Amino acid sequence: MKAVLFFFLLVVALILAAILVPIGFIVGVVRSSIKIKLADYLFRFCIGIDQLGNVGCSDLFNLILIMPSAKDKFGNPDETISSVLGKNYQTKKLTWLGMGLNNFLNKLEKEHTIKAIEET
Repeated sequence: MKAVLFFFLLVVALILAAILVPIGFIVGVVRSSIKIKLADYLFRFCIGIDQLGNVGCSDLFNLILIMPSAKDKFGNPDETISSVLGKNYQTKKLTWLGMGLNNFLNKLEKEHTIKAIEET
């Protein structure tokens, strides 16, 4: 019964997010008229999307990006994808696909996944 309720709440949340997030994003960008403030707003927005991806794709990422023996798993709503990749890179628990994503992110920013590690 709880699963049905949570599924219903998920559908409502997705519908509201599809309507309100684009509007809220535009309002946030317009109100962030100072360059530094806009950069901070965009950074926080990206972190939120990253954390959502960590939860929403956790089963997929746990299957394809890390080895079954990995201690640090995807799915913590307070952690980013890059943080989990960085932890598993350090312990050598990334799959070849995980290593590819790790390398790609590290080309965008030097040592990105290591810098992104969060203590959870």
